[in-house]
Amino acid sequence: LAKNYSDGGADELLLYNFSKDEKTKEDFLKLAKEISKIIDVPFITGCHINNFDDIKRALYTGSSGILFAFSALNNPDLIKEASLRFGENKIYLDVDYENLLESCNIFERCKDLGIGCLVISNVSISGLFYDIIGKSPVPVIIRDSLKDNDIRDLLNPPVVSGITTDFYL
Repeated sequence: LAKNYSDGGADELLLYNFSKDEKTKEDFLKLAKEISKIIDVPFITGCHINNFDDIKRALYTGSSGILFAFSALNNPDLIKEASLRFGENKIYLDVDYENLLESCNIFERCKDLGIGCLVISNVSISGLFYDIIGKSPVPVIIRDSLKDNDIRDLLNPPVVSGITTDFYL
């Protein structure tokens, strides 16, 4: 499937499995490494991160960046260390839209921790969406099925740098 996306014109892929099970994580990272050998586009790897070695293993699959689960904000030193070591442009944070609404200082935390991009899912387009997204000091990627939202509306805010979806070729 990843090869089909790569050959079909995708400019980047998002591969993620946030299972906390170590074997599942290891299998996923092995798969990501195999995928890196057959695709011609960059990809971001998302997995459950317990320590700095998990970050290195995810990036060493050939990934262009790492997607942290929202719960990783409970371990800010780990995110900061990853950002300092690998660069903000490699650090992504997965945020559900509801969590974004409930987190009054999320943008400041992202900047302080060196998170270079937010990946926001389950978006509900409204004036509130545009107001909140417009305040982001970091680029935003919207993760959406495109069943309820029009891609043009999602791409409207200047801070939105991309859309990722579960579209299948």
